[in-house]
Amino acid sequence: MKTVDEALEVVKMIPEIDRSECRRIVEGKFNHHRMVEAYHRVYHSIIEKEKREEKRPWGGYKALGSESSFQGNVILVDTENSFVYSNNGRLIGVLGLKDALIVGTDDVLLISNLQGCQELKQFPEILGRRGWKQWV
Repeated sequence: MKTVDEALEVVKMIPEIDRSECRRIVEGKFNHHRMVEAYHRVYHSIIEKEKREEKRPWGGYKALGSESSFQGNVILVDTENSFVYSNNGRLIGVLGLKDALIVGTDDVLLISNLQGCQELKQFPEILGRRGWKQWV
């Protein structure tokens, strides 16, 4: 769809949608495992764009410039060098943080210091050990 008229035509077809088939497709495309992989890709693309030769004391690169980046319903106040993402319509307010990574989805909220982002790969293993397979 590229126009409002096309969207209106599609809306008329809603009663024809097979709800169970729609759910199956959404669950296949938007499961937790795929979402985590997508966040990793976004994070690594940010690092590649902003990579500097000047290394930080912890051995990583400065991932973001002095300005914070955000997507979705986000309010940042006195927040620097941070990436905040909300895809579920929920408002995320951030006050006074530096070097933060915050990612919000329908059922998961991830909050990390950018210094620890490389450790995200531990989450699936920890979730599996705890038996929380719905998020793996």
